[in-house]
Amino acid sequence: MTRFPATFLALLTLLLPASSPAYTPPGPELMKKLQSFWARSRPVQVTVTLESVAGEEVREERITVPVKKLDPRPDREQILREGYVPFRYLTAPEEEISALLPSLMAPTSRVSMTRIEDAICFLVEGSGARIWLRKADLVPLRLELSSSSGEVLTMRYLEPTKLSERVQYPSRTEIERNGEVVYYERVHRPDQPSTP
Repeated sequence: MTRFPATFLALLTLLLPASSPAYTPPGPELMKKLQSFWARSRPVQVTVTLESVAGEEVREERITVPVKKLDPRPDREQILREGYVPFRYLTAPEEEISALLPSLMAPTSRVSMTRIEDAICFLVEGSGARIWLRKADLVPLRLELSSSSGEVLTMRYLEPTKLSERVQYPSRTEIERNGEVVYYERVHRPDQPSTP
């Protein structure tokens, strides 16, 4: 058995990295994984209330999560005018998300790692759109859209709560326009199945 000289081993230690960088999936892959998860989830019905900052109810509606189809499908400009991207839109099938947020699904989107409070997140950035996905389970925590005029719309999906074994939905969503909160969305407990 031959022994390597100490200088060779020292040189080898300097040349080899102590650890290899973690793999960061590209944006389209992350978004497809997110949509694949929702496609395998059983639908849950809940009631959500959109409120003004003053606490006045703007509307209350019963929704199904995940969404099977956005009907009618809103376009980016319509969303920017209305000032709101409900979390449920992010549970729609891949082709719907591709139409709604095309730059996040594009091969040119960029991915980096960041932190929101205590959560480590993938930050997927495209032209005029950014989404923060919690690394542990790809739950969207924030979505930011900007218009060509410089207006910024931010949705902070806060306090994800389990509606079923697989489905999480934010207990509260803060909707900001240019850094100022304009609406809140609150989710009510999931509708319980009726027992015969």
